Amino acid sequence: MMWQEIACKATLGELNALLEWELHHIATIPHFEVKARTNKGKSKLVSDLSVKDVFKLIEKYYELKINEIDSFEGVMEFRKKVNSFKHRKGYKHPIKDNCKTLCEKVELNIKEAFECIDILRKFIKDLWSKTTNKKS
Repeated sequence: MMWQEIACKATLGELNALLEWELHHIATIPHFEVKARTNKGKSKLVSDLSVKDVFKLIEKYYELKINEIDSFEGVMEFRKKVNSFKHRKGYKHPIKDNCKTLCEKVELNIKEAFECIDILRKFIKDLWSKTTNKKS
């Protein structure tokens, strides 16, 4: 069981890294266009921005709503799980996650890890379809 949990955590962590890499890649052009227009402050790389700021860049530049992308809710759910392991040793956030008890742990299983792979695949494919060859 321990090996299964380690594999599931690793899978979700890698999916999260892939998601962030794709978001940063898609936001690169909008980020540098904004920087070229404003030319203020210290230069930042896209990878230095929060996911929330990257979403804003993508939404404005490509004229879309990230929360309307296929499987958005599922992606945000597995990001919550990843963050629970990164920041709280696997415990849910007692306020943001609507916990039934104060110390509620995130449960992982292989089936759910495979579902997360499918969720991310749908999200990225839909995001690509809405951002590829738009406004070059």
